[in-house]
Amino acid sequence: MNGWNEKAKAENAANQVFGTIVSRLTTPSAILLSLIMLLLNGGCWSQSVPPRPQSSTRLHLVSVLYGRYLSANDGKMPRNQEELVEYIDENEGEVLQRRSLSSGEEIFKAPPGGSRIVVLYREPRERLKTEYVAIEEQKMDPKNGDGEKSRSRWFAADVLGVGQEIDQVEAARMLTEAGDDAEKT
Repeated sequence: MNGWNEKAKAENAANQVFGTIVSRLTTPSAILLSLIMLLLNGGCWSQSVPPRPQSSTRLHLVSVLYGRYLSANDGKMPRNQEELVEYIDENEGEVLQRRSLSSGEEIFKAPPGGSRIVVLYREPRERLKTEYVAIEEQKMDPKNGDGEKSRSRWFAADVLGVGQEIDQVEAARMLTEAGDDAEKT
């Protein structure tokens, strides 16, 4: 209660100061100042905007390294994870070092309880005709109150590492069309 009382006292003091200033201003100036104060205080928007879901840094890293592989190999896509890991180990030592990793293999290992990443290597990606090189499944917390226990969010990223949320239908289509050829990590 003390925190609430202090906040109420501060708001009352601010309102008194604001009222004094407004009473001395002309009408257009008072309206402008009122609008500015409303915007500075957060207005209607401050409490209703939910946080935007984001893809993981791991999806970003895998996608960017895939893009670097393409660039180094004249646009030719890696056939499988081993080919991509070999490239990473031979050419991206600085990236591995910054992340305290000893091998490209470690990038593809999901941490305990971490998100699943599916990389689309040559054949699946050619077959799908998609700009995405990897998709990620993030399990949602079942305590969110929606009653669903096995809900997931899916993100897809291109060779620049730009990730965006995709719907369950699109994710299922990509996984189905990629079939067993998709490397799951």
